[in-house]
Amino acid sequence: MLPTDPFFAALAGVLADHVTTGAPHTRSPLPNGYALAVKSDPADPAGDLQVALFAPAVQGAARICTARFSPGTPLSAATRLLARTVRSAPAGAGRPTTRPTPAEVVPHLTVGRSEQRPDDPGLFVTYGRAAAWLHDGRLGVTLGSAASGGSLTFSGPWDALAVAAVLDCALEEFTDARALAAEVAALLPPDWDRVVPDQWHPDAAVILPRHSPGPDDPLGRVFSRELMAVGEELLAACPDLEAQPFHSNEGAAVALRITRRAAAVPKLVKASRLVPPRAGEPAVTVIHSEYLPPGVPLVVRGGPER
Repeated sequence: MLPTDPFFAALAGVLADHVTTGAPHTRSPLPNGYALAVKSDPADPAGDLQVALFAPAVQGAARICTARFSPGTPLSAATRLLARTVRSAPAGAGRPTTRPTPAEVVPHLTVGRSEQRPDDPGLFVTYGRAAAWLHDGRLGVTLGSAASGGSLTFSGPWDALAVAAVLDCALEEFTDARALAAEVAALLPPDWDRVVPDQWHPDAAVILPRHSPGPDDPLGRVFSRELMAVGEELLAACPDLEAQPFHSNEGAAVALRITRRAAAVPKLVKASRLVPPRAGEPAVTVIHSEYLPPGVPLVVRGGPER
């Protein structure tokens, strides 16, 4: 949902007006039958911002989530997270609440390192300095202390894919994970538009090749040299950055992971395993490789690396 989208603009406007006017309560309609309720304490600038989102339903407006944001959360980040919640919420607002299990959510996550602890309920996901906890329909994110970050509580028929999308978005927004990717993209040639936030740490970004290897370059040697040259130019212009190249099994550079030296982001480790063919497939064993944080198992079809 872009900032120019009418829904996003209306959502941002309601939140901004509530904060600037100092109103204790605000309830406002949004486009497409949605509504927003906002609550805060004008006498306590250090208090949380509380929000409830409602979607159109047969019996009238039905709540799809409540959220709480700490005072340090930028309104822009809160707006993007709430907009993502609206976009991800399954159809059928007003139906009984359903809550997917952690095991159902994990396969759909694209950000952070997830784990389930034997003595603690729920799902834990770490992403740099951010820690998320999902349990019984409530998602909490903290940034080093219980007073930072925020939380969301889901209402209605949420499925695993939708919950995972909101969890990913929450980790990225609370950590401003897209900031370095945007900074790096601005320093690259204008026609190089493939820079994305890192999957494992918010203080890292990944530069991808502009194109896939062509038939005249099946091993990727040409785009590998192009990628490394761009990386060298970037580091020469910004000595406070450092790069870790990711290499394919054939030795070609297929990505560059960019971090700030001062952030001391741990480097990733290349993990590989042989993957036998499935029944009915050509009898060819392939090597599956990924760059992962130390201690994270490589998971491919057939189970995790031992």
